[in-house]
Amino acid sequence: MTPTFSPTAAYGHIQRTVIVANPPLGLHLRPANAIAKLVRRSKCAVTITFGDKAADARSPSDLLMLFAPPGTELVLLVDGDGAAEAFEAVVAILTAAGEPDDPPPGS
Repeated sequence: MTPTFSPTAAYGHIQRTVIVANPPLGLHLRPANAIAKLVRRSKCAVTITFGDKAADARSPSDLLMLFAPPGTELVLLVDGDGAAEAFEAVVAILTAAGEPDDPPPGS
């Protein structure tokens, strides 16, 4: 089941959700770049944590430094204007079975 943005799941005014990362190679350059590009276009703050490490999702290098392998449980924190849209988009990238630039199946 894909997490959905829900005010009842909010930690204060920050949306906090634990998700399992699905990219086949873990959180590597392609999904990190896709997330950073998306978050930089938004007006909200997105932080992704793995264990005791936290990354500003606007920075692909921060995301790469998490060293998150496939199947990793990540904590996603989203706050600010457009948080619901950013939340849904980041979750979609992290839970996709393929890579962010892969064409849809059957195309």
